[in-house]
Amino acid sequence: MNVKLFISKFLFPIVLGFFGLLMLINSLKPGQHQTVLFMLASIVLMSSSVLMILLSLGKISMAMARNLLGLFIVLALLLAYGNFRSIQNDIRYEKAWKSRYELVKKRLEKIREAQLAFREVKGKYCNNFDELIRFIKTDSVKLVLKIGDDEDTLAMLSKDKTRWLRDTVWRPVLGSKFLPKDYPLDSLRFIPFGDTARFVLQSGFIKLSEEDSQPVFEASAKFHLFLSDLAKTFDKMLPDSSIRVGSMVEPTTNGNWK
Repeated sequence: MNVKLFISKFLFPIVLGFFGLLMLINSLKPGQHQTVLFMLASIVLMSSSVLMILLSLGKISMAMARNLLGLFIVLALLLAYGNFRSIQNDIRYEKAWKSRYELVKKRLEKIREAQLAFREVKGKYCNNFDELIRFIKTDSVKLVLKIGDDEDTLAMLSKDKTRWLRDTVWRPVLGSKFLPKDYPLDSLRFIPFGDTARFVLQSGFIKLSEEDSQPVFEASAKFHLFLSDLAKTFDKMLPDSSIRVGSMVEPTTNGNWK
């Protein structure tokens, strides 16, 4: 068989089969987002390649080849489109998931800010939102007013309060160094995208030694409380776990996010 005849009969089906094989190999790589539909589409392309080669070799009739090839092409296009839609849905789900997760994380950070202010005044953490919100609305924190440098001996001795002063003042919690004026007080207890679901708030003490006990707190929300509708829409499974800040088993105010 001369080269021109070989190219005219077999080049396209060989290229098509090679392309299908590359698609199949790519779909089997770890960490790929390709779906089963993508794998099926690659198999259809390889099958079409085999069909065209068999036709060129005279092993099957033109009518049969035309019908099967048309079917394979339509099937491949449908599978490729289905795979594209599936990948786009995965991307949309991941984007929405991260957005919600970030909002819940920020709300937990706000709860931590309130707890740190509460401990500054009370020497412990709070275990319910009613008390914590009432504290933010009505209580005060102690601040040390400082004017002048402690190294400036002359200013200290002059007793001129415009040059050197140390005084203890009380300021409302809201608007202090702990909590800004725009602090989300009314929404503090509610989980974003959780309808009316609330964070679980706990506090207590853990014993580090015979002489040392440390106050601890934990605020948490189960994933299903703010992601269940999203998971249902995109047909995804959610882990049976929580996002939290603080801990009831160790003296930390860190969150469990990365």
